[in-house]
Amino acid sequence: MLTTHTVTTKNNEQGRLTDEQRREIFGRLRSSRSNTLNVTITFFDGLEYRQTTGIVAEMDQRYVKLELERGWMLVNFADITGVEFVVV
Repeated sequence: MLTTHTVTTKNNEQGRLTDEQRREIFGRLRSSRSNTLNVTITFFDGLEYRQTTGIVAEMDQRYVKLELERGWMLVNFADITGVEFVVV
């Protein structure tokens, strides 16, 4: 059974995250990386909001590298609007 524990951060009225919300997301991603937990991230790709699931392999304040089932994906940290831990 696959359970998703949602820890997304809601945008403020202007559609942008506050510094505190960004720090919270950064902390969750860092925690995921150190514990090799699957996460689903929600991000804006310029046209629409998308979600993808993987394990955080590397990250800094600009980019998050997600290891996917096949390959990897680099996501701009500024585009991330939410994080969900996938609990099995």
